[in-house]
Amino acid sequence: MEKIARLTLKYRFARCYVMRAFKNFYRPYLVRGKENIPADSPVIFTANHLNALMDALALLSITPKSRSITFLARADIFKQKLIARFLTFAKIMPAYRMRDGLTNLAGNNESFGHAEAILQEGNYIGIMPEGAQGEERNMRPLVKGVFRIALSAQEPFGNQPKVKIIPVGIEMGDLIKFGQPLILNIGKPIEVSQYMESARNNAAHAMNQMRDELALRLHEQTVDIASKEYYKQMETAVYSLDTAQCLVDGTVPNELNRFDSRRKLAERLCRIEKENPVKMKEIAQKAEVFKLKLKELKLRPWLFATKPYSCEQAILALLGLLISFPAFLIGFITNIIPFMTPVWIRQAIKVKYSGFHSSIDFGIALISFPLFYLINALIISCLTKWNLLFFLILLIVQPLFGKLAFEWYRIMRKTLGMIRYTNKLRKKDATMKEAQEAYSYLSKTLLYK
Repeated sequence: MEKIARLTLKYRFARCYVMRAFKNFYRPYLVRGKENIPADSPVIFTANHLNALMDALALLSITPKSRSITFLARADIFKQKLIARFLTFAKIMPAYRMRDGLTNLAGNNESFGHAEAILQEGNYIGIMPEGAQGEERNMRPLVKGVFRIALSAQEPFGNQPKVKIIPVGIEMGDLIKFGQPLILNIGKPIEVSQYMESARNNAAHAMNQMRDELALRLHEQTVDIASKEYYKQMETAVYSLDTAQCLVDGTVPNELNRFDSRRKLAERLCRIEKENPVKMKEIAQKAEVFKLKLKELKLRPWLFATKPYSCEQAILALLGLLISFPAFLIGFITNIIPFMTPVWIRQAIKVKYSGFHSSIDFGIALISFPLFYLINALIISCLTKWNLLFFLILLIVQPLFGKLAFEWYRIMRKTLGMIRYTNKLRKKDATMKEAQEAYSYLSKTLLYK
């Protein structure tokens, strides 16, 4: 463990490959607030915990290549020796929780000691301070281990600014599907030295202060739908109205602006729930109706904030898809096996918890994609006149056609959705009318500057 933070050549190579694949797994991959990462200070990165390994990789992706980041993860995943060796190579140390038993908590002394030494050497630590992951988009209570590490690491520096805690909000368009948006919102750092005086008088009080500050900072960087009774209905409203809220605000409805709209809508709904329970109940009922009608219509909510296609637009969109179909077909044929292999394997081993699905898919894809491309290129090259240049070209063009095929598929689904939406409007479909009425109510109630 003493050398866990060292950047070996093997680790650098592996990180480079994994990070390149990680940034291609999401579309788009967006980072905001990177200027908040100091160039010359030890940092504890803290993030909301939605998606197992992918959350740790998200923090790794914002770490400068010249710096090391070591993670603390739940201790029960270290039980098997082979897995433990891999986790150590990946710079992950065990952290014990209350559920692991009081007798095991003493094991944290060693891990926390290593974490403090890593920070004092100027490197980074990554921690998910909620302690456990959850698929709901809200902040769970923070555990105190991160603050214990921060205060101990800062101790040699006294009141001199040194160790910092940086909140990172992770927003994923989908916790399972490939090709969904990923937004990393990096907040301003918390200066640990500001709590040292308080810690000398009362360490528990200082850690509570730090916990409250970090909870507030993480709330500001995430979509925090802090409701137990109406979570599902609020989530429907927030993710159905984000595009419309951008239009009300006069901003371009891109991924970052929609994220800001979702934050605004979530806070608005939580405030309504607190101040006007009767109104919240009405909103929840309309959100349920809208979600149900969307399912019946097989439509996406963003369509209700857009203008329907004209006949000319529909024809041009379909014509574009038809012309580009051969490129899709090539990409589909050359990529369907590596694309589907992770899903087939995951289903075969029967992974039940969906919060692990994308981590498993990504891990398998790291092997299945290059292996398949290599085998495919060798077979084609052997069936034709062998040529090294042709072989290398095949290795390069296969993933490019795969991206083209995936993009074609996305555009096709969007186009067909627009055409279906337009047809339902023109035919004055009864279900469509109910969906419009529910959407109109939610819009009038929740959308304002």
